[in-house]
Amino acid sequence: MTVADVGLSDHLYLLRWEVRTTRDAATPVSVCSRQWCRLDLEQFRSALSTSRLCLPSSWPVDIDEMAGIYDDEINAVPDRLLPVRRFTRRSRPSDPWFDKECRDAKRLTRRLERAYAAASPPPL
Repeated sequence: MTVADVGLSDHLYLLRWEVRTTRDAATPVSVCSRQWCRLDLEQFRSALSTSRLCLPSSWPVDIDEMAGIYDDEINAVPDRLLPVRRFTRRSRPSDPWFDKECRDAKRLTRRLERAYAAASPPPL
């Protein structure tokens, strides 16, 4: 910080300091996600019931092959119903005052809001 006499009066001094006003650029991160809230449970049940998992006659004798079929079907059904979408997320630096206590309080508030919305009847 510097102090400079601007010559206007005996009482007036100019205070001057430098402030860093640029932010570090956020690094974009590529994220894959499914929109689970759009999952139709009836469609999911129907897809599972018609899969190889529910056809015991097609089950292999080898347990490793059966585990492979399970993995394939459990991954294939959501891929058909809810395709994975890729998007870019830019992380935002947190405020210094937003600590664990604030994060926990915000998480609890959101959970209670969702519970209230689920329990409340729709408006007429």
